Amino acid sequence: MKKKLLFSFLILALAFSAFAWAPAASADGQVCGMDNVTYSSAQAAAAAGVDVSYEFACAAVTDESKLYEAKTDIHFVGQLIEIGSTDLPTTIIVSDNKTDQHYTVNVTDKTVLGQRKDQYTKLSDWIPGDQIRVIGVKNENTDTVDATILVDLSIQVNVNRAVNGWITKISSSTNEITYQWANKEYTFQYDGNTKFVAGLKNPAGVADLKINDRIRGRMLFRINELPLAKIVVVLRRGESLFMKIRTFRPNATLVRLDSTIVPTTMQVRIDKTPGLLGNDVNNLIGAEGALTTVNITEDTVLVRKYFGKTTLDEFSIGDKLLIVGRVNDDGTVDAKVLKNNTIWKVSTQGVAGVVTEVNTEKSFITINWTAYKHITRDELKDKLKESDEAVSAQLLAKVNLRDALKEKIKNILPEKVGNFLRSVQFKKVTIDRIKHPDVKIGDLIKRLPVKKAKVSITKDTKIIVGTNNNATIADIKVGDKVRIRGTFNTNTSIVTAETIVVVNSLPEIEEPLTASLDDVNEVVGAITTDDFDNSLAADTETDTEEVIEDSDGDNASDGPADDSNDSIEKNTATSTEENSISN
Repeated sequence: MKKKLLFSFLILALAFSAFAWAPAASADGQVCGMDNVTYSSAQAAAAAGVDVSYEFACAAVTDESKLYEAKTDIHFVGQLIEIGSTDLPTTIIVSDNKTDQHYTVNVTDKTVLGQRKDQYTKLSDWIPGDQIRVIGVKNENTDTVDATILVDLSIQVNVNRAVNGWITKISSSTNEITYQWANKEYTFQYDGNTKFVAGLKNPAGVADLKINDRIRGRMLFRINELPLAKIVVVLRRGESLFMKIRTFRPNATLVRLDSTIVPTTMQVRIDKTPGLLGNDVNNLIGAEGALTTVNITEDTVLVRKYFGKTTLDEFSIGDKLLIVGRVNDDGTVDAKVLKNNTIWKVSTQGVAGVVTEVNTEKSFITINWTAYKHITRDELKDKLKESDEAVSAQLLAKVNLRDALKEKIKNILPEKVGNFLRSVQFKKVTIDRIKHPDVKIGDLIKRLPVKKAKVSITKDTKIIVGTNNNATIADIKVGDKVRIRGTFNTNTSIVTAETIVVVNSLPEIEEPLTASLDDVNEVVGAITTDDFDNSLAADTETDTEEVIEDSDGDNASDGPADDSNDSIEKNTATSTEENSISN
């Protein structure tokens, strides 16, 4: 009965694909650029130095109820690279045999787990290296796959058996291994053809196994004989995970964004995510409420809720994110895809500037807005590769914190503004994956002349000071540095703000263009307030950061000072440099 049911389900899934909606690019080749300008083609956008956001003319979307993510049917065979928890829901990583593309595949209780003869298997039967047939739906926005059917082609159910458990005895004289599972002991044999994998040792041997090792194996079932092991993999030894699950797709809240220039990092708070359990030994990313550092690299794809690529300029503290990423040994996450579920309008833009006026009566602020333009992703990758190759053979010395930065840290004192007593906590961030020696800020962005902008604040505008999202216009002062997400009305020259975030620094507009990217990413300053109860995160410190307590450099690295970076000049505009926003 199960065979017939699975076969019928497979036919139905393939037949349904003929009626599934699949997105198509604009018939005339038009695309919408990251600058919200329609170009005749992707080539035209590239020629203008602009990345493509989506593949049709720019649209003014005002009704979220009519939006949805584009999805297409997918069917491929590939190698199982990584398998998450065997409890559902979970994720697996499968590499397409034809394209070598690694897909993050979501497995739920509705996914049918089959075998090549239409028989059912369990995820606990599967082992990395198996050949998997994937039938499902690909989310074109996040590039992930929701699996309808998964078939392990490497298992022959009629002769194979899976074992899981802890080794209790190894007998080299009889070629037998005894293991315990569910308080019962079982024994299997091995021979010269049995493949062993133990941590980084592949191939390994039976001598590399130890009592109490947590194993998974695939056995050849034999009548009136002990099962014969075809492959035995050590999953865990004590507290050491040998087959670490690296890929996760958690829901999260953005609590700190230090820079909008990629590569950079952000801090997120892990939110409730199906399948992410706090007591799971394989959970390397953390349970609900945990703080995690996310690395945004040149390979990270940033997308809105339904469609359209974007930049960090649009991200705001408190935004709800979906992260598809890989956990590193230091606990940080390299984001493959970062989906901002808070941004669904495609007409919003990010604005960074310094407040020059606060009008609480008429609910607006005025800022000196420094617009800037990112280089394209292809140009970014080429620049970083060129830099890395140029210094690959060099031994880079560690340096102390710049003297000017020490002075900057010492001079910032707690200040009462509106309802909050503000302080600034400085931290030194050390993450090698975002380091690129000799890359300057000016290599990655181009600044435009400073303009005055009027920012309208409505009842729907969310104002954030540090990580407090309960602020009001009264908590903003002249001189504050702000990142704003909103829509720009070309007729009135007014930005209507969706969010206003008061930050300690805006490296994208205030650091010298000659400043080192590594210097900018190394020292970050976060505003904290005395309203801990309403903070998204009372403390944004993680293991990859070191709090700088004072200006004496007690926490700085040893080594000679780098005088070339002593300047902390700001990009301050004179009155003759300022232009009307409408120019």
